[in-house]
Amino acid sequence: MRSGTLLVFVVVLVWMGKTSVPDEASAQQRTLGPVLKIYTDPFDFDTVRCRIRRCIPLTFHNIGDTALVLYNHDRLRRPFFVRIDTPLVLQPGEMATFDLCYNPSLYTSDSQYVFFRADTRLPLSIAMVHDVSSSMYTMMPDGKRRYEAAHEASSEFIGNLLDTLGVEDEGAIYTYDYYQDFELRQWWTKDTAALRAAIPGRPLGTATCTFDAIARVIDSMKTRTKKRILIMITDGEDSGNVTCGPATEEIVIKKAQDNDVRIYAISIGNVNREPLIRIVKATGGKEFNATQSTDLLAIYREIAVDMSKNVELDIFMKGEAVGPKVEFIPPSWTFDSVQVGETACQEILLRNNGNAWLAPDTVRKIFSSPYSITGIDVDSIAPYQTISVRICFTPLVPLHYEVPIPYFPSPCEFFSDTLHATGSSFLLPRVPRKNPLLTSTGDLAQGFDTTFCRTTECATLELRNVSDTSVTVHSMLPVSPPFSATVTAPFTIGPGDAKSITVCYYPPDAPRTDTLDLSFTADARVPQRIALLFDGSVSMRSEYMPGLTRMLASSAGANDFLDGLIFDSSVTDRVAVAVFDTVGSTQWDGRFVTSKDSARSLLPDSTADQIACLYAAVDGMLDNFSVASTEPQSLILFTAGEDAGAAHCGSITDADIVTRAVSLGVRIHCVQLGDADSSSLRTIAQGSGGRYLRPVTLLDLILGLREIELDLSRNVQFRSRIIAQGVTPILQVDDDALEFETYIYQSDAQAPHMREQTVKNVGDAPMHLQLTGLEAPFIERSGPPRARGETKMLVDTVIDPGQSLLLEHLFHPAVAGFYTDTLYLTHDGCGQDPIEIPMSGRCIASDLNPWEYPLAVNPLDPLRFDTLSCGGEQCLNLWFATPDSATMLRFLEELPAPFHAVGLDSLEVSSDQDVAVEVCYRPR
Repeated sequence: MRSGTLLVFVVVLVWMGKTSVPDEASAQQRTLGPVLKIYTDPFDFDTVRCRIRRCIPLTFHNIGDTALVLYNHDRLRRPFFVRIDTPLVLQPGEMATFDLCYNPSLYTSDSQYVFFRADTRLPLSIAMVHDVSSSMYTMMPDGKRRYEAAHEASSEFIGNLLDTLGVEDEGAIYTYDYYQDFELRQWWTKDTAALRAAIPGRPLGTATCTFDAIARVIDSMKTRTKKRILIMITDGEDSGNVTCGPATEEIVIKKAQDNDVRIYAISIGNVNREPLIRIVKATGGKEFNATQSTDLLAIYREIAVDMSKNVELDIFMKGEAVGPKVEFIPPSWTFDSVQVGETACQEILLRNNGNAWLAPDTVRKIFSSPYSITGIDVDSIAPYQTISVRICFTPLVPLHYEVPIPYFPSPCEFFSDTLHATGSSFLLPRVPRKNPLLTSTGDLAQGFDTTFCRTTECATLELRNVSDTSVTVHSMLPVSPPFSATVTAPFTIGPGDAKSITVCYYPPDAPRTDTLDLSFTADARVPQRIALLFDGSVSMRSEYMPGLTRMLASSAGANDFLDGLIFDSSVTDRVAVAVFDTVGSTQWDGRFVTSKDSARSLLPDSTADQIACLYAAVDGMLDNFSVASTEPQSLILFTAGEDAGAAHCGSITDADIVTRAVSLGVRIHCVQLGDADSSSLRTIAQGSGGRYLRPVTLLDLILGLREIELDLSRNVQFRSRIIAQGVTPILQVDDDALEFETYIYQSDAQAPHMREQTVKNVGDAPMHLQLTGLEAPFIERSGPPRARGETKMLVDTVIDPGQSLLLEHLFHPAVAGFYTDTLYLTHDGCGQDPIEIPMSGRCIASDLNPWEYPLAVNPLDPLRFDTLSCGGEQCLNLWFATPDSATMLRFLEELPAPFHAVGLDSLEVSSDQDVAVEVCYRPR
């Protein structure tokens, strides 16, 4: 059992040179040895606040009469800590004190054993187990019987039991042979005389049940509270479970380990020692073998010393961490539009969720200006107590305050929590005013996406006044062909009324693309596209007013300006916030935000140790505006007005910026908060249609920005760019003339000859194709590309852009002769004349039909041509006539060069008709 003081004795035994049984007096005269006293175990730190270290002195005191050695100790686990340099040697009477500390960091109860090792001896419960089988009667080489030598050595060993300075040993004597003959000869006692008297005499047993004896002794030691030692002496091997009980080597080891029993084994004579060696090694003891009686004395002495070597002892520590835990309900607050110098408060709940008292100052230190906490009217807040307090907002500058407030809810937590307080403030109250709001609906550009040439398409743009005051449209740019409009300026739109503007488009030809910039000017509020560009250079760190830098003044003015913008369903302004210093250093997330809170959160409050390249920054910001924007565009520059010059910033000038701003339709307003030369900033502002401000006080700055805000509703230019496209089909053919093969007529049922022709629409509008002009014997059969033999007749069809149509043309004459005709291809587009496709074909009679003769030839004289130069040509008529009936004239062979006949080789000659065939001569 534990008490307030742990006494540990390190005993160094001084053995006498004699082997006789010592008496009680001689045992008392031996050296006491070192005695270690530890103040005070257990170490109870009680309750300690998290992250607060509490230490208790740990004192080692050697109250013995020889030097004491402490070899080592376990390393303490956090949150406990001690530093002891080992080995530690204490001379008799010497003390050493160390700080044993507890520094908790979590809400928990902590406890820990610390184990030491030293040459010391603890109070012991020693069981001495004797083998009393008959073999113990055997004579040893030095003339003593085995049981006599064991009796003498055991008696001497018993004299080493201590009963002084709080160390009280106890012993018990057991004997065994057969399983049934196991005997407790002396129950646990510190009376050494009684123990010596119980040592067995002459053995009479006939078996050796070692395992059973050890198991039974361990069972009897379970109730002993001191360190448990079992010493057994035997001269034989275990007789086995045929003779003995059920215990085995494995059972013995497990029992000893489970009950923390250290076993020492002494064997006498030549026996199998392996089982005993395994048992003692598994339990922390030792095994010995004796052949002479003096060996037994030495063995018992070594055991006595070993029980005082490398002894493990421990101390116990415990502590409990406590601490308050702050909780705010709710953890976020919003203060909207608080005038500078005024205070607005919100009531919340403050709860201590910890297990220690909470000091109010701990909570007050969480907040800093412009936020504070009031209403904590108690000296401390008890664990799990909830009270009502007030969070207050007292702005000193008209800014938007949205700074997270990190804090540690408890000293027992590693990670901080965050409170969220948002507050906006103003220097001057705003007078409610009516903004004339003008919105538009309708997509003119979509209405004129594609318009067929020489047709008219119209679209309507509706201007609606969604405010409670009238809107007057002062002027409107004229609309010229091919566009037209139904309204002219000026005109007025009453509150809630609408005005429709109809714009029409009539492309006279195609394909073509036309652009209309529909623009009109009115005193009305429309969605704005605004960039706030802040100079973040070191010059903006200078004091603008007492306690206020130029940068903070700029943010304060911008914060007030944002209050005047509109972010609702009727009108939604878009705002970008960017900060610059040197070339290429503009910080912007690329967004035009549509929320006042989002824009406020981007306002800067700090500067960099850099120079300013303001012209380059403005020029770069203009890249984010577009000439095609339908929204009025503005850029407001906040700067000290100091540009670092061309050597650092490049060659951009104020004239370059004005040119770009005008071309993009961007007004640049320059707000200068410094004493630098203002001429360039004035040039930029005035040249782009903006304002130049050089305020002396914060009030001047805010009033100037409010004038810029009013300008957003003055002479606002409404622009809507319309890009219209006139479209038309365009016809393309693969053959521009068609000549049929000679048709040899046999009967009316004979199949016609056919020619195919592909036409394609290479325009950008559907084509309605029309075919006109053909007469018999030419026949037109048309349709989409298809397999031969399909006979569906199509006269008028539609060909989409990029699509083709296959035309089939037939030649089906019934009378011999030469035929010509012209096919006209037309469509409903514009800009393309009808395509003429000449067609020709001839028909001759079958060779089976007789030719009709005679033919009269006039004149009968030869044709005589003039003398011609090479390349010249002369033609003469050769006349044919038949007086009776019609016939066919056929030339059987072509005329040899340089002569040729004009016309085909077959020609119908009607009765009473003269036909001329032109014969020409062209020398080569």
